Amino acid sequence: MTYQELLEIIANPENSKVEFKLDSERPERIAKEIVAFANFRGGSIFFGIDKDRNIKGINRENFEEWLMDTVFGRYITPSIIPIYEEINTPEGRVAIVTIEQGIHKLYYVKEGERETP
Repeated sequence: MTYQELLEIIANPENSKVEFKLDSERPERIAKEIVAFANFRGGSIFFGIDKDRNIKGINRENFEEWLMDTVFGRYITPSIIPIYEEINTPEGRVAIVTIEQGIHKLYYVKEGERETP
């Protein structure tokens, strides 16, 4: 994705296929968005962009590793393998995580001993 394509996407509000999140979001909240995309028609989460569609950039070191190990590894069942991409912008680095519609539905968020779709 190019910077210009990113600007075109964030010019529009969130919708059923696009979410904006900061990298400081709690992992279980991120997992809930991922599970919702996998259980529906898929979508993309743009990390480093706030709810007002301002690019803030990713501050967390090793964000991709943290996301895969913590969010996808600990909070989601069955396993989902996303498409991960990063782009550098003048405002900071943005990560795009694309989740396809799942084939092993229903997907759940693991919270302790509970699993919620």
